[in-house]
Amino acid sequence: MSKFEKFEDDDEQHASGNNTKSMFEVKEPSPDYSREFRNETLDEKFRNDPVRTWLKMLFPHFELFSLTTLYILILIVVFIIQLLVWLTSRWTCVTYHMGANYTPAIHRWQIHRLVFPTFVHNDFPHLGWNVFVLFAVGMNAEHYLGTVGYVVLIAASALLGNIFTAGFRHNLCNQSVGASTVIMGIIGFEFLWFAFNWHKMRSSKWLYVLYICTIFLTTVMGTWASGHVVEFWGHLGGLIAGVCITCIFFTELQNIDLVRVARPGFFVFLALAFFLAFMVMVFRDTSLCFPNLCNSKYYKIFE
Repeated sequence: MSKFEKFEDDDEQHASGNNTKSMFEVKEPSPDYSREFRNETLDEKFRNDPVRTWLKMLFPHFELFSLTTLYILILIVVFIIQLLVWLTSRWTCVTYHMGANYTPAIHRWQIHRLVFPTFVHNDFPHLGWNVFVLFAVGMNAEHYLGTVGYVVLIAASALLGNIFTAGFRHNLCNQSVGASTVIMGIIGFEFLWFAFNWHKMRSSKWLYVLYICTIFLTTVMGTWASGHVVEFWGHLGGLIAGVCITCIFFTELQNIDLVRVARPGFFVFLALAFFLAFMVMVFRDTSLCFPNLCNSKYYKIFE
């Protein structure tokens, strides 16, 4: 049979409707997040398990029992405790005593304020957005980095982000809270993941890039819109830590000669960033700030 006769037969079959397929069928699934659904049509997925299908589409590599889910549960429990304490105290004092990042207090050896702020939030929209972003990008990072790499990413992003905030922000008399330092570290991983897998992705790549960029820009612009411009430094610190930890622990990047050779350099750069930011934080002048935001003689300021 010649190729022209084959084409004619195909046209006849198509016209008769014998070879009609669902418009929702995934013909050549790209190597994206939803690998486990590639052999099904979208209508079959929604019919068989609609909840799981939506979760997989919105939150790649969603797993109910994961470190990301545990972290989110901790955030929710801590916020509930904040609300209960709020019944007997002012909100500023609630966040302060729950461990908000406050440079004058850190100068008094309250080092826990470099970690605790990642579990505390200002209000429900603040918590809600961070929970959504963690679901959206956190589980993907956990899937590819593994347990150890993901824990190190969270810890390094939280610590460096809070050191940057305490050392570089303009107004040291403000306090800050939120998991955005961790989120920016995870977004740093996402950017590198896209750069490495760009050539493997097909039609869905622009959708995922738009998705991640929207989350990134909304997180940054939301900070500016709320008037907390100082949090830029916390975001920058978290992003730097995330990029460095990804280059160190993301095994697929080790196939790139440049990354493999430069791997010790990422260790050195990250250590240097920690050291310099910590020294700046230690020597910043906080003499004009209240040593304790919630001493009784300062209560009238927050009324």
